[in-house]
Amino acid sequence: MQSRSHKIHLYLSIPFGVLVTIICATGAMLALQDDIIEFLNLDYYYVEKRGDKPCSIDSIVGKVMMSLPDEVKVTGVEISADPDRSYGVKTSDDSHSTVFVNQYTGEILGTKGETKFFATVKRLHRTLLDSRPAEGIWIHGKYITGLTAAALAIIVASGLVISIRHRHRLSLRGWRRQSIAQLNMSLHGVAGTGASLFLLVMSLTGLTWSFEWYRIAFYNLFGAEAPVQKSPTRLDIDPGNPRLDEELLKGWDNAFHHLEAAQNGYDLVAIAPNKAYGYYKSKGNTRAYDFYTFENNGEIKTAQYYRDAAKDTKLRGWIRSIHTGSFGGITTRIIWALAALTGALLPAGGYIMWWRRISRRHDAHRRNDGCSKARKSDSR
Repeated sequence: MQSRSHKIHLYLSIPFGVLVTIICATGAMLALQDDIIEFLNLDYYYVEKRGDKPCSIDSIVGKVMMSLPDEVKVTGVEISADPDRSYGVKTSDDSHSTVFVNQYTGEILGTKGETKFFATVKRLHRTLLDSRPAEGIWIHGKYITGLTAAALAIIVASGLVISIRHRHRLSLRGWRRQSIAQLNMSLHGVAGTGASLFLLVMSLTGLTWSFEWYRIAFYNLFGAEAPVQKSPTRLDIDPGNPRLDEELLKGWDNAFHHLEAAQNGYDLVAIAPNKAYGYYKSKGNTRAYDFYTFENNGEIKTAQYYRDAAKDTKLRGWIRSIHTGSFGGITTRIIWALAALTGALLPAGGYIMWWRRISRRHDAHRRNDGCSKARKSDSR
């Protein structure tokens, strides 16, 4: 007789298994999205250092502006602390949102934006490609992904209970002597147990984007107030000065040198009209940054430091970093991607075991029916 954990594991896995595969597979790809794009375009991202000083920001941005069509605007520039990484000039063109420039020679290396492939993968992961119909009943795709994440957490937890009760099965010793069915069961148990902690973390943090009540409870658990969800911060143009005049560009250069001179250990500095961000990406929280506003000439007006940020602001960044595995650099992103890929493959093994069980019961039922008919015939 099946235990309660077996029943919970089975009855949730059957309807949600396919959705778990889709969400986990897309999550694995998104965890390494930036690394994949960078690897395929190394000539854009890395340059050979020449001389002690790079070109000024105003000259670099001015050159990029000259190369853009009139309808495309420059929205900002990103400068890495790594002297071997190129400057990224942000534009209003989503398909080619970044123009990469060699800061030592002023050469434009190329343009790159989010690919249509990864844009589709992101929509599939977040909302299952949901689009609101003009009429009729509509359920937002993020609620379906939220229900799937909740189901995944329960499936993983019940699977752990099963693994603890049957821990003698959690071994691949002698796998060469096992049948295909036995090997599938062993792999399912071992892989599921190994990835369980990572899948639990991903599902429990991912739920904060789907349900407001859960987000409020999650933040309250850590003594913070849940923020209102809004679009991610992006560098934006000044509506009154869309093409950026010479004075404003000089201000960008002055503001950057001020942030650079502050020696706050920024991994990345992002400059936009009258505002700037200094990111601490190497400290785990990839959303950790100091925020500055400045005059057109680059004189700093206000400064908001991450160390003084509210608890909810810090927690929001940590949730994203832990959900994506980006808190520890490329190593944790690879581990998270492998765990998510394991989560995508587990339903297939589970469906195979479920189908074999149904087939065996069906065969046994047919044999019993045959025996019953035979006994009735003999009695006559």
